[in-house]
Amino acid sequence: MKQECDHLKTKPLDQTNQEIMMDIKHSNNEIRELRESFESLIKSHELLQEHHAEVKKSHEILQNDHRKVTQEMETIKISKKDTAVDRLGGQQMKQECDHLKTKPLDQTNQEIMMDIKHSNNEIRELKESFKSLIISHELLQKHHAEVKKSHEILQDDHRKVTQEMETIKSSQKDTVPWNIRGKQFE
Repeated sequence: MKQECDHLKTKPLDQTNQEIMMDIKHSNNEIRELRESFESLIKSHELLQEHHAEVKKSHEILQNDHRKVTQEMETIKISKKDTAVDRLGGQQMKQECDHLKTKPLDQTNQEIMMDIKHSNNEIRELKESFKSLIISHELLQKHHAEVKKSHEILQDDHRKVTQEMETIKSSQKDTVPWNIRGKQFE
């Protein structure tokens, strides 16, 4: 077998063998290019995953910063309200407000809170009632349009029946029936 291989190595390539060898070289080049493209895609994918992780981390940092800024803004608003109360109402009013902020609800305040809840329930019921009235109104308008259309149809039918009755009355006054009229001269 080794002799055969050695013989084939020394044998000159004919035209067909040369074309086959060229095809093999061309295919090897294409395979190499595809392999390089695939490796490049893998590297791009890894980079993309790294960037995604960085973006996610940045997003979390921004959310945390947003929370902090929101809390600071709330603190500033409260501080501004406190200074406005102090400036407009004086120290005594500021102390009274501070006292009310920390004061537990007494019975009167609890009653007020219950009245507010009751009022909220009444408002909710009134809103539902109002919605129901709107729906009823829309249905009434729809039925009104149908009745109006029906009335127009009835008026048209009444006009037609009245015309037919006039025709019948006039034909009853005539002593010669309409189907016989004119046949006497034939």
